[in-house]
Formats: sequence, C-alpha cells, structure tokens
Amino acid sequence: MNAHQRTYYLLVAIILLTLPCYCVGIVLFALAPDAVPLPPPIVTATPSTTPDATTVQTPVLPTPIPTITRLATQTPAGPTATLPPTNLPAQLNRLIGRETEVALVGDLLRQPDIRLITLTGPGGTGKTRLALQVAAEMQPHFADGVYFVDLSPLADPNLVATTLAGVLKIDEAAGEPLPEQLIDALHPRQLLLVLDNFEQLLPAGKLIAQLLQTCPQLKVLATSRAVLQIYGEREYPVP
Repeated sequence: MNAHQRTYYLLVAIILLTLPCYCVGIVLFALAPDAVPLPPPIVTATPSTTPDATTVQTPVLPTPIPTITRLATQTPAGPTATLPPTNLPAQLNRLIGRETEVALVGDLLRQPDIRLITLTGPGGTGKTRLALQVAAEMQPHFADGVYFVDLSPLADPNLVATTLAGVLKIDEAAGEPLPEQLIDALHPRQLLLVLDNFEQLLPAGKLIAQLLQTCPQLKVLATSRAVLQIYGEREYPVP
C-alpha cells in the first residue's frame, strides 16, 4: 500500500467516524467494487401530536341523541252524551233505606212485557218519593223522556187527558178528541209517565189502558192507594 492509498483510507475512516451508524453501511456499500444502487429507505410516518399550522382542523361534533316525541292522546270525536228530556222535580235530599225497593221496581220496568207498575200503600209510606227515585234512575232507558204528572189537584177523571197534554206540551186541535191526539203524539215515542196520586181518579184508568194498548213504547209508573184495575198491571206494595 503506497502513501496515496493510506491517505485515502485515512480520510474514509475519518468520514465514517463522523457519520451516524445507519449511514456507515451505505458508504461502505457504495465504495465496494460491484456496488448496486440501494432502494430508497422505507420511512414510516409517525403521526405528530402537534397539528400543522397550514392544516384546517374540522371540529368533530357529537352525534345528536334522537328525541322521542310523545304523541298527544286524542279523544275520539263524537256527540256529547245527554240525558233524554224530563220534568222530574229536583230532590232536596238523598233517598236512604230504599235501595232494595228502587232496584226491584227498576228491574220490573226494564222487563219488556211489563208496561204498567202501580206502587200501592196508604198515605205517608213514601210512594211518591220512591217513584221519583226510580224514574230518575230509569231516565237513560227512555229515549223520548221521563215525565212526572201530579194528579193530586184533580178531582174529575175527565181532566186527566187535558193534564197529560199540558205536561207533554201537546197542543189540542179542534174537532179531534183529545185521547186520539194523545195517541197520535205518543205512538212513536219511547216514554215513561209517572202518574202520582191516581186513587181519586180511578175511572180515568180506561184512558191509561187505551194509551198502553196503542203506544207500544209507552210505560207507566203510577202511585195510588188502590190498584188501577187495568189488564197487565203489576202491583208493588210499598211497605
């Protein structure tokens, strides 16, 4: 080895000592006689924790939570339930101790084959009050109404028809018997008549019988100290 070669290798050694370790192999390979080009080193990119100043960071919005909407409860549309018409007088106090009688008479009125019920008993037993309570509870069962007819002021049986027409608001027509007008008006109607204090008007029972025979949806609840003696009558003695 001559001086020129020694100087060459000394310089190479000095260079190698100043280079990083991974570059030494590259230099030695390049100085080899049959060196071939090395492929470019593979560099694995490591994500930086410091964002690039030129990179626009898009904020990540939280996923919205779905909202549950409560549907409002709707009431089905329909007609308002109303009670049929009536003229029953309002009661100032509650009927106490007659629950059994009210239920029994109500059950009789609901039977299709019973058209006339007479509450009988001496004066002061509470026949009128019982009849009014039964009639009030039966009101929803008669589409055309429940009507109270007070007969106590009457002494003439012939005035019963006029009194009925006045309570039911039936206009009397000239030239036609009033009983016939009552039949024409009541024939198509589902009605309950409460006839109070009938005992002094028993001859007028014929008119009531005629109405019951010709008006199939009419029912009568009467109070009397004596039965009306009409066919089909059901007596209920009030204790």
